[in-house]
Amino acid sequence: MTKWCLYIVLPVILLAGCTNNEKQRIFEDEAHQRPQGITQTSENGQIKNTDIDDWRISPRYQGLLRVETPAYRNPVLASTFRIDLYITSIEAIDNVLVYALNEDGKFFDTGFRGGNISAGLYPITVSTDMLMPPSTAHTADLYRIIIQDGKRRTITYGDVQIGIQ
Repeated sequence: MTKWCLYIVLPVILLAGCTNNEKQRIFEDEAHQRPQGITQTSENGQIKNTDIDDWRISPRYQGLLRVETPAYRNPVLASTFRIDLYITSIEAIDNVLVYALNEDGKFFDTGFRGGNISAGLYPITVSTDMLMPPSTAHTADLYRIIIQDGKRRTITYGDVQIGIQ
């Protein structure tokens, strides 16, 4: 009887002991995986097809913000795309940085730098020029877009397709 209780109680205790820091680390590990699939959106941000892994909020920022509109238009056919965050907390987020990871595992700095942001809508516009050289603009490539705070903690991430197949 005692062994049986240990088999049930011990896993429950171990799972309950998972801290927010550990959950954040796991989320960040997931964010740094290679892109796969996209949340397809129209040019005005209407969602056409959802990838359940895209645009989740990290444990550190849950309840403080949401992704109002995922990357749009996706697939990206223009020189820029936009992501709208909605900050729901009065707690400001210090500096927003946007990075990208391609299918080969190469990181790109998109050049986006935002200052401290507080409650309300916060649009992020990313240029595709930092991701693809003009000579490859006719091909379709997937990128994982990673949005981080100034301390390099991942806030959210999602995949975009640049170009059409």
